[in-house]
Amino acid sequence: MRECMTDLINSIKSRKSCIWIKTQEESLTIKDIRQISMINLPKANIVIWSQTEGATIYNSVDNSSSGKSIKKLANIDNLFSFIKLNTYGGTDNNDKVVKPEPNIFILRDYNNLFNDPKSIRFIRDLKEYHKQKEAYNPIIILSQIDNIPTQLTRLFKLIDYGLPNRNEILSCMNETINNIKAVSLKQNKQCKIPTQEELNNLVNSCLGLTMQEIQETVIESFIKFKEANLDFITQKKIESIQKSGVLDYKIPNTTLEDIGGNEVIKQWLLEMKELFSDEAKEFGLKKPKGYLSVGVPGAGKTCLAEAFAGTMHMPLLSLSMGRIMSRFVGESERKIMQALDVAKASAPCVLLIDEVEKALGGINSSNNTDGGVTARVFMEILKFLNDNDYGVYIIMTSNDVSQLPPELTRQGRLDAKWFFDFPKENERKEIFKIHFSKYNKEINSDLLDLAVSKTNNFTGAEIQEIVKNTIRKSFIRFKKDNNNELKEEDITSAINEIIPISKTSKESILALKSYCSNRFRSVNEENDYDDDDECLSAQYQL
Repeated sequence: MRECMTDLINSIKSRKSCIWIKTQEESLTIKDIRQISMINLPKANIVIWSQTEGATIYNSVDNSSSGKSIKKLANIDNLFSFIKLNTYGGTDNNDKVVKPEPNIFILRDYNNLFNDPKSIRFIRDLKEYHKQKEAYNPIIILSQIDNIPTQLTRLFKLIDYGLPNRNEILSCMNETINNIKAVSLKQNKQCKIPTQEELNNLVNSCLGLTMQEIQETVIESFIKFKEANLDFITQKKIESIQKSGVLDYKIPNTTLEDIGGNEVIKQWLLEMKELFSDEAKEFGLKKPKGYLSVGVPGAGKTCLAEAFAGTMHMPLLSLSMGRIMSRFVGESERKIMQALDVAKASAPCVLLIDEVEKALGGINSSNNTDGGVTARVFMEILKFLNDNDYGVYIIMTSNDVSQLPPELTRQGRLDAKWFFDFPKENERKEIFKIHFSKYNKEINSDLLDLAVSKTNNFTGAEIQEIVKNTIRKSFIRFKKDNNNELKEEDITSAINEIIPISKTSKESILALKSYCSNRFRSVNEENDYDDDDECLSAQYQL
């Protein structure tokens, strides 16, 4: 039995009158409530309500029936009257006497009504009256978020019907596969049952999916491949997570060995890797939380996050803060909670929050500009950072740290704060070698020294583009002279096509370097910052 079901059973046994269930699987949660009520509240009617469909009532005598639909209860005032009448008793509109009897009122997305004060007042009144009645009539709110109003926090028991953990996935998968096996035997069809090792890999591939998604994906895999195909299930998981429009899911194919330069942070990350081991846990060490990376655009902040995930053999989840924000009431909060729930369920994993300043830069004026949405999203992130012992390694990137709220950058929130500068000479040489090797091209030492000397204050991304342009120019020339060796003219011409960001955004970059010089660790071998910070114009001073 899932832990969340145990919490629900205990809440009903203790006659908790207000229960809030945070769930992404509404139909499964309702099914669980009905099963629990048949055992623990066999005389209770089940009333399932939504603002679009009204209410469906399942009589206690036949809880398995299709139920009686009452469309008019979609109206909130009609709903209030109905709940009061069936909780306290009285006479209905037809002067029929209604006696109070046990009911379980399941209200789907009732929290969408909280902009209307009477929706809160109604529950408070009901709670007070409920204490005086013998019949047990709990209100259960189902929602994808837990935005319980302050006035109601003491009244509600919060139950998180989160995404299934490993044990729950294993149980679900075993049950599904056994059912498939039984059907196959009846139909004299063959199917391959996974070994224990294969089953463990399948469980890992299903982390972050709902129970229903797991069942449907496994069944589809057996239909197509006559087995639980790991690649197919992994791809289905990626598609499912990306359908949210908020998270991207990736299995990295690079490691820290594929990153040129940044030796200081790479060595530090290898230390962090050791902290995920069982030995570190036995030693008394907690899992690392992550780090904040700030610096020049194109300096490798995002690439390093992917490489670390690859080194750790963890999936990389990328959270787009821009896609979190929505103009619909409660939608932004729902999206961030859903994204963080998926990250938690997918652990161990790396969660990349790229360019975080674009979404959180306006937090100080949030109440005036967006009704406090940014502030509430920010609080969810802070809460996750504080509680993060799930094995989610968080990497935040920012190109303008001055826009970030200080609560996010204070010591202890993450493990470290790193500044990504332009690569030094020896680092540029390493970056050139790595990117030329991807084209199976060797560059001689003279040409390499030339390329390095002409790319001072170029970013890693710009060097990557130079290599691509060099190969292109080499190919065009090869078609003329049939010589496939790299030449000086190829490299020089490719470099001249790039106008580096160190020129186009000089002032803002110098300002950023000045700000970070005493606040952030440098990822470069030479732990220094350029001495030309005094050249900043007054408008860029921080």
